[in-house]
Amino acid sequence: MTKVSVVMPVYNTGLYVAEALNSILNQTLRDIEIIVVDDGSTDNSCEIVSQLASTDSRIKFYKQASNEGQAVARNIGLRYITGKYVYFMDSDDVLAADALECCYRKCEEEDLNAVIFEAEVLTEDKETRFSFNYHYKDLEDRVYGGIELMNFLLDTNQFCVSPCMLLLRASLLKRWSPVFYSGIIHEDQLFTVMVYLHAIQMGYIKNSFFRRRIRPASTMTKKISRKNRIGYQTVFEQLSLFALTQKDDIKALIDKHRAITLNAFLSIAWPLSFQEKMIFLLFCFRKRYVKQIRFRNFALFLFKQLKKG
Repeated sequence: MTKVSVVMPVYNTGLYVAEALNSILNQTLRDIEIIVVDDGSTDNSCEIVSQLASTDSRIKFYKQASNEGQAVARNIGLRYITGKYVYFMDSDDVLAADALECCYRKCEEEDLNAVIFEAEVLTEDKETRFSFNYHYKDLEDRVYGGIELMNFLLDTNQFCVSPCMLLLRASLLKRWSPVFYSGIIHEDQLFTVMVYLHAIQMGYIKNSFFRRRIRPASTMTKKISRKNRIGYQTVFEQLSLFALTQKDDIKALIDKHRAITLNAFLSIAWPLSFQEKMIFLLFCFRKRYVKQIRFRNFALFLFKQLKKG
């Protein structure tokens, strides 16, 4: 069995994909495989990946003709993994050379389902840099239960949903399907919550292994749109459905996550059209989520001119 499988979807990242792939190829942990899935790129991404694949047999390259989205590409990649552990890499980011080895050893030594680590922002935009913080405070180097750890991170406003900031045991992913919900953006909000809810033992490494590139064309920096509204609604609905069959501690945790995420979305979603705002608020009323909305965020959402600082 391969020690670690790296799954990397690619879509029009010709400017960055060579750097991203080389950061994986140069890992100190050599017993890895890299499952690259091109998601219908129209630039030179495929040529770059093909060239690198010709020099290293650890790269397995798969293509799909049309752009189906990152979730679909990741799910396709998961069909081909043989590793004991899985790491999800984005094709415009960079991973430190010792990341997979350190994470693999910690998981093996402490019998972990997953381990989380920190990240730095990679961008030329100095103003954007201060908008994103991928460092954890007051976390101990010990074994946590997934529910325990998620509660702590939510309570301290540190919960991060990027799959690129954790290594997880492949067997953990067999507990729910599909692994990534397709057809929406913000699918990481659903995936990462499910990781924590299913992980019995999780660990933490205080090291910024990951370099996350913030680009104007990325999901995180694009203007809020209908896709964002649909994505969050789907995440809330799917987690609520999952909670129906769970014990009280998981139900409470999902409720807490929804309240925090809902208010965070409302505070930045004021650029939505009036119609989109009404659709989302009607959804919240129907699902009885409205009681979790703070008045200030409600006001910001409805009246752009009230948004200050």
